[in-house]
Amino acid sequence: MRRRTYLAVVGSAASTASGLAGCLGARGSETADGTPTAARASTSPTDAPARTTVPADEDTPVAYTYGRPTSNRVTAGAGAVHAVDPVDVDLGGVPQWLLALPDSKWHGSGTLWVAVLGDGTVESVRTVGRDVEPGPSFRALSRASPVALVGETGDSTGDTPRLLAPTGSESPLSHPVLVDGTLVRVGGSGDLLVGDSRLDIEALPDSRVTVDPDSGRAVVLAGATDRYAHGALGDDIEASRVVVVDVASATVETTIDVSPAVVEGLAPILADLTGDGERAIVVTETDAESGARLVAYDMAGSLVARGPAIGSGFRWRHQLAVAPFAPDGELELAVTKTPHIGGTVEFYRRRGDRLDIVATRETYSSHALGSRNLDMARAGDFDGDGRLELVVPTQDRRRLCGLHRIDDTPGVTAAWCRRVDGEIATNLAAPAAGTLELAVGRADGVLRIWPT
Repeated sequence: MRRRTYLAVVGSAASTASGLAGCLGARGSETADGTPTAARASTSPTDAPARTTVPADEDTPVAYTYGRPTSNRVTAGAGAVHAVDPVDVDLGGVPQWLLALPDSKWHGSGTLWVAVLGDGTVESVRTVGRDVEPGPSFRALSRASPVALVGETGDSTGDTPRLLAPTGSESPLSHPVLVDGTLVRVGGSGDLLVGDSRLDIEALPDSRVTVDPDSGRAVVLAGATDRYAHGALGDDIEASRVVVVDVASATVETTIDVSPAVVEGLAPILADLTGDGERAIVVTETDAESGARLVAYDMAGSLVARGPAIGSGFRWRHQLAVAPFAPDGELELAVTKTPHIGGTVEFYRRRGDRLDIVATRETYSSHALGSRNLDMARAGDFDGDGRLELVVPTQDRRRLCGLHRIDDTPGVTAAWCRRVDGEIATNLAAPAAGTLELAVGRADGVLRIWPT
């Protein structure tokens, strides 16, 4: 990573301890709480389809609350979250955001966990297996803004991790991203700051910039409008446009106008829906008459595929991840329909110009009404059985369940569930490389980690 990319970051990490408020340790001995035995047997590695893996995350050592820079919440590797005892860490307050980064201090075998608390305080711990020590210290933020974390660039004696957080001239509801060494930020007045350039696109103040690392493009939700006053995601402002920016030239390349609908979300997912190597822009479009539906465009702005609408307004669909979930290893899009009322997980498959629902399961959630945290789900092989599962909270947000796609109706089963022993308060976090671990912050100020 170029050295200049660190110039605008905040929260320079020191080698001192972060001053954690409490201690840590395993609490409870449950191993596969709520896991149907038959379901686990039906998804053994020997039965797994040929295509069950996902590409490793991009080389740039940056951690986002949504996992990949593409906002596709899927993680490579394999773990044993279904079977290990958790490790709990008492924090100094209620965490709002959580980041995980493979930690070179442990020579590739450990994880750095960073939590942003409700008052803007930032705390961290390092883990390797069940061993935990205080992590580096970071300056407090002015508020509990979402952040990204830039990792160490060399060996354990190189640069220490840095936070990418908004400065005074930027929206406090978003954070910078890195595109080929250039910082891209949402400005405080709705402009997009690309390096030293400024693009007036009326960006949503809480939009999260999505990055296509292959092409060097950034995609952001823009055209802020209040014509659809649902307010499920923190305010009544939604996007009327999707803007694709070429970062190298700092120019708008494509503008997709979805009027009279709006895009109800904070970031598109950039993902290959068919295995042809071409990433699509996936968004949730909605209006007061038809309600929410999933829509995919290509990078030039042409319609690729569209899913069915719910049929009534003020009912949301929360797009989560695209991965080879299907029993035959095909790519599918995972979504939660109405996560606040009933919470049906849906799996879609692209068939020509349609996004067809091929499997569903009730009752789960992936979002708290009114929250800007849209990252309360992850996809990956968290139980190490060779199959990818979608990990989502139950409706009360007090358990996490790994959902597997199966051939039998209704097409989805809970392969395993784990107690959180409190209400989930943060996004789900997992490191982007190595053996999969999982962590979540609780409303009682505890960081719960399921380690390697």
